[in-house]
Amino acid sequence: MFSNRHYYTFLALYLGGLLLLILLSGGAVAIQMNRLFNLHTPMLYELPNMRVTIANQTKSNYTARLTLQLHVTKGDEKLLELYQPLISDRVNSYVATLSAAELKAPRTATWLRHELFMQIKQVSGPVNIRGVSIKDLRVL
Repeated sequence: MFSNRHYYTFLALYLGGLLLLILLSGGAVAIQMNRLFNLHTPMLYELPNMRVTIANQTKSNYTARLTLQLHVTKGDEKLLELYQPLISDRVNSYVATLSAAELKAPRTATWLRHELFMQIKQVSGPVNIRGVSIKDLRVL
């Protein structure tokens, strides 16, 4: 089998080859490795304020004011701007299906954050959404 000397020689050549490949490719391999392993710096992207009419069993309707922040990788904000109208539409459609009582409940932010994350992931295309924060939620 291999001796320790052969093993370390092979390892040094292998790692040296990888380093040379990265340097010769102009960093393209390093960029792809960062994308693959999500090593980009996270950032917050704030969606425009939304007003959603909540249907009610009585004559009066409620209005929900909602401000969301999306956790995305830095560099994806330009791509996210293209998907923002679709994301806002999905959020509006989903929130409109909820009742005012559900939105006024004490622990609404806990489950709503997860539900909105799942809704947004379905329409965000290639944008890597890491999470959703509810900055403001008011039912009037």
